[in-house]
Amino acid sequence: MGILSHNVSKIKTRWRNLTGFSLFFIATLGLLVLDLATSGKGGIGNYIGICIIVAAFGVADGHVQGGLVGDLSFMCPEFIQSFLAGYAASGVLASALRLISKAVFERSADGLRKGASI
Repeated sequence: MGILSHNVSKIKTRWRNLTGFSLFFIATLGLLVLDLATSGKGGIGNYIGICIIVAAFGVADGHVQGGLVGDLSFMCPEFIQSFLAGYAASGVLASALRLISKAVFERSADGLRKGASI
């Protein structure tokens, strides 16, 4: 964060957004590959891999949200409010879908893994 705030005039927000979205894609793909390669088994290596992927999601989120709010700040203030409301609504929707998938796959043998893969 300190590097981005120090070099704010040198970093273009378009590249910041593209980097964030690319990192989202790579982290999502990495999570799927890790799950499929290990067949859902535990272990310290898998745990560390998941922690690294979660950290990548955080970095990607910081890039995307910071870049988009920065772009929207040059426009109308209502755009920022709409963007952040949509961002919050997407989090609620993702949580609701996760709860629904847990309820649907409750009785199957590997239901939690199937629900998370969906």
